[in-house]
Amino acid sequence: MALFTIIFFSGIIGFLLLMLTGPLIGGIIISSILIGCIIRGLYLLTKIYQAIVPREDRVNNALDHYLAEREKIEQRTKARRKLNINKR
Repeated sequence: MALFTIIFFSGIIGFLLLMLTGPLIGGIIISSILIGCIIRGLYLLTKIYQAIVPREDRVNNALDHYLAEREKIEQRTKARRKLNINKR
């Protein structure tokens, strides 16, 4: 319902602009307002997209972190095995 009222009042304002200022000036004002709204909407859509879609891949980061931790653990166990073999 709010959308309908906004559309209705925008139509009245556009009609008044066209009638009061003439078709050329009113058309220029209305088209500049429309183009400004479209550009602003596209800008906000890109901001929303950047906020929703992460730039880095979390799965690959988690996999890299897991593999690094696993490698550290394997190096520790190899070092312990060497120490146990040398003690015998």
